[in-house]
Amino acid sequence: MSGGFENALIALVGGAGNIHAVEACFTRLRFRLARPEAADLAGIGALASVLGVYPAPERLDVLVGPSAVESARRIREAVSES
Repeated sequence: MSGGFENALIALVGGAGNIHAVEACFTRLRFRLARPEAADLAGIGALASVLGVYPAPERLDVLVGPSAVESARRIREAVSES
């Protein structure tokens, strides 16, 4: 089960159906999104646990610090349950 931060992040990236994949890379969450334009970058950046938001042509990186691995696991779990 995902936590409050992960649920908020899922909603702000456009919902579970918009997430093709999420991986942890050290301190970042790397999202591959079906519709990158659906992500609310300002909303993501406003989350207390987010240290930075870095959109790129093929992915969206969200800097979250050392919790990245656990957050990625929770997000994958929530997406697979939806």
